[in-house]
Amino acid sequence: MKNDFKASEIENMSSDEKREFAASWFRTFHDDPVNEMPWVEGEYFYPYGGPYYASEVLYDHFDGILSDEEIERVVSELESDGVMEWAPAGNHPDQIQAYEDYVQSESEWLRKHSAVQEAENALLELSEMAYVNRHAEPDTLILRMIFVQCWSVLEGFSLNILKKHVFEEEAVRKRVVEEIPCIRNRKFSVKEIQDKIDPVQDAIFEHFETRSFHNSAIIKMFLQAAFGEFESAAIDIKTELATIRNLAPKRHDCVHRNGKTVEDAPTGVDYNDVESLIGASRSFVAKTGALVARELYKQEGVAQ
Repeated sequence: MKNDFKASEIENMSSDEKREFAASWFRTFHDDPVNEMPWVEGEYFYPYGGPYYASEVLYDHFDGILSDEEIERVVSELESDGVMEWAPAGNHPDQIQAYEDYVQSESEWLRKHSAVQEAENALLELSEMAYVNRHAEPDTLILRMIFVQCWSVLEGFSLNILKKHVFEEEAVRKRVVEEIPCIRNRKFSVKEIQDKIDPVQDAIFEHFETRSFHNSAIIKMFLQAAFGEFESAAIDIKTELATIRNLAPKRHDCVHRNGKTVEDAPTGVDYNDVESLIGASRSFVAKTGALVARELYKQEGVAQ
């Protein structure tokens, strides 16, 4: 990792100021792994680089700028809370590179695949599995698993169709920026603009990734932001969104309470719920694909 500071900036500081600067710099790029890394089989897993050791990092970057004694005092301060191994923080170059690699692989996958076709295939498989288990008692694990997986397909489809067209359509990207205030008002540092290939696209994806795409209102809001007036007399998704919205409480019970309500009663997921959700999702996917195609055609016509 290259220094983002110049030795001349700190060489005239007092010893206390130098140590404070070095500690603050280290904490800017490194974090306690409990905040950043997954715990796997009894230890932290570092998929984005690390673990890092304060002594090694500080000697790499401050040797010759701080004395050995000053560096060791900074190390002692950093490790005083018991953290000996450090993870890359969100703005560490390793984290940034990992995210850019993810975005690149995601964009390549989305360019090669149809969000509509992938979702339709997945929902067909779930429908076949549900039919095989149509006589299962309500709340059996298999029905709950199919039910929850259907939600995953629905969320994945909604996110993928947005991301695909943000990647591929400049007009869609501009609409999202214009229609979503927290993206429109986002400020970028000179360093972000310099370091990131496409900071605007990254900001859009970061916003998408933090939203709940099992919420019918969120789904509709983002689709409308990206593709314009998102319903017509010919293609109406209100019925599908209503079914999805009505079944959302059972999803919450299955995902967050292992199939129990707040009163600790079984949530009551049965074959009819599963088939209703799959049917609404299949119709939603097909209609949304048609609506997106229509809106993109209209936008293209206006642009020409």
